[in-house]
Amino acid sequence: MLADWGYGRLLLVDDAPPHLEALAERLTDDGFEVARARSGAEALECLGPAWPDLVILALMMPGRDGHTL
Repeated sequence: MLADWGYGRLLLVDDAPPHLEALAERLTDDGFEVARARSGAEALECLGPAWPDLVILALMMPGRDGHTL
């Protein structure tokens, strides 16, 4: 029997709005709490006292990319 832990908080980071919104919509529909960021700098601003359970990010973005984040 699977434990009923509920769904987690996700942070999605991508500089391509269509990709970001499509994935966020799908994951929200599946019951996840989703935060969005369009850059590495914006993603760092989203990281406060309540860290997400999982960060999904694009590796190649202008500025602070997924490798340096």
